[in-house]
Amino acid sequence: MFSFNILDTLIINDAKITYKSFHIIRTQETFKFLGEISSENLIEIEKIYAHIEMQYFKKLKTNECLRIVFLPDFPLKYTVEIHKIQNLSPIINLNSVSLKCPKALGSAFKWENRENWNLLLQEKHIKADDILVVNRQSDIVESSRFNVFLFDEAKQIVITPKLDSGCLNGVFRRFVLNDGFIELPQFGNIKIIEKNIQLRDINSYKLFVGNSIRGVLKAFLN
Repeated sequence: MFSFNILDTLIINDAKITYKSFHIIRTQETFKFLGEISSENLIEIEKIYAHIEMQYFKKLKTNECLRIVFLPDFPLKYTVEIHKIQNLSPIINLNSVSLKCPKALGSAFKWENRENWNLLLQEKHIKADDILVVNRQSDIVESSRFNVFLFDEAKQIVITPKLDSGCLNGVFRRFVLNDGFIELPQFGNIKIIEKNIQLRDINSYKLFVGNSIRGVLKAFLN
C-alpha cells in the first residue's frame, strides 16, 4: 500500500502564504490520489493552511521556510517545522543523471520519503549544486530541488516538461502554467507551455530552474 507521508514546503510574505491556493490544491489532490476523501476533509485542509498562516506569519524570518508533513490517513494529522533556507549559488550548476527505472508512482506529488532522490544524488558531481534527471526516453525531467524551465529566446517561449516525463507538479510550476507566463531574470515576462525536451537538445535553450521557495534561478549543465 502507498503510505508515504505528504510533504509541503512554503514561505510566508506580507502575512500570507505565497502561492497559498496552489499549495492547498496540491495537498488536496495528493490525498485524492491516495484514496477517497470527503468534502469535509478537503475543507479541513484549507482551514489547516489558514491556521498555519495565522500561527507562523510573525515567527518566520525571511531566510526561513515552513516544512509541513501530513500523515496519509484520517483524521487529518500534521506537523510543522521551521527550516532555514540553504544558501545556493546564484546560478545553479547541474550535472545530468539518468533514471534507471520507470516513472515512480505518484511522482507528480511531493512526499516526505526521499529515498529515490538520495540514491540519485550519489551521482552528483562534487562541484555541482544539484542533479538534472533524465528519464529512460532521454527527456529532461527535473532536479532534486527544482522544476526545469527552458527558454527558447528566438521564439520567445519557455518550455517546462510535461507531467508524463515523471516530474513533480510543483507549486511554482502550477502557478506559472495557470498564469500562462513566467518572469525570467533579465528577460521579463515570457509565455510558458508544457513540452518534453530531450537532453541532447538542451543547448538550444537558456536553462532556468524554479520552485515556490526560491522563485526562478539561472542554471547551467556542467
